[in-house]
Amino acid sequence: MDSIITFWEQYQADVTRADKRLGLPVLASPESYRIATDNAEEAVWLAQERKFEFPAIVKPCRGYSSDGVFHVGSLSELSTAASSINTERHGNAFVVEKYCSGPEVDANFVLLDGEVIFFESSDDFPKTAEDPSASTNGSNPVAAGNLHELNSVFPSALPQKELDLIRDNFHDIISRLGFKSGILHLEGLKPPTPWLIEINPRPPGMKGTQIIESTWGVDYWGLGMLLSFSDMPRVRALSQPYELKPQYTCVMVFISAEYDPTCEGIFDSDGIFAELFARRPDLAQHVSRSGCLAARGQRILYPHTAVNTFIAYFNVFSRVSRREAPELADVVRQEVRFEFR
Repeated sequence: MDSIITFWEQYQADVTRADKRLGLPVLASPESYRIATDNAEEAVWLAQERKFEFPAIVKPCRGYSSDGVFHVGSLSELSTAASSINTERHGNAFVVEKYCSGPEVDANFVLLDGEVIFFESSDDFPKTAEDPSASTNGSNPVAAGNLHELNSVFPSALPQKELDLIRDNFHDIISRLGFKSGILHLEGLKPPTPWLIEINPRPPGMKGTQIIESTWGVDYWGLGMLLSFSDMPRVRALSQPYELKPQYTCVMVFISAEYDPTCEGIFDSDGIFAELFARRPDLAQHVSRSGCLAARGQRILYPHTAVNTFIAYFNVFSRVSRREAPELADVVRQEVRFEFR
């Protein structure tokens, strides 16, 4: 046995303990993973000291993406949000964090012996609860309070000076937590003062890693495997991006299951990509990856449940300009056709 590895942060502390007991290589201590991923103790302290500040974010400790994440403005909304979290999926522990408005940025690091050998970032569009008129597929706005992603744009349009500030600031934080080697996905607010919102000691989600692989030429999942084997020469070699850096601007477009609440919520479509691309072949040439996350006959929960109800995604790119990429993404969102019954 060469290594035990997991890419789900809720298992990382336990897997690291197992690696250490078996004499296998580890990238950080179990305590580093625990501090980075579990803020339940802070939530208990906030409750005891009545230190809540509104608006706030409520989210499960054992969560993923924006599943079970709410934007709340009062204690009553907080109570409603907490009781709405699916405990079978996420457990009973949840955190309450101060909400701060402003442009968000995702920052991804590949670290090797304390050195940043690859760094890239993307810009997040306002999520649904931050934009009451937002719709994930061009139809009805989703329920207020739910924080569903809309678009993420790769790479970030921030000036290099601001990107350097984010990189250095966040790198200092994760270094002090004990992360010297590994892949980390961080979320924060943009300068003038970078504010770290979340540390995920793993690659970004599957759709994000696909974009980074095609845009930059760096495969985070492959690097994660090599890091677990301590194959550091190959990690360094395969962390080199394309010679010209990002080859285009790419937008990750999420399509959510918005439908008339009087429906049963049964997905009743096939081949939404084939239909779209046959009708709009001009759009097909700008989509690097796409996927349908629902099958005909599947019951899909309505977005107000706060469960991720994405039924499809598109990675939409432009080689012309950064402005064109979001414009194309908006057209794709508007042109997607699907039905519920």
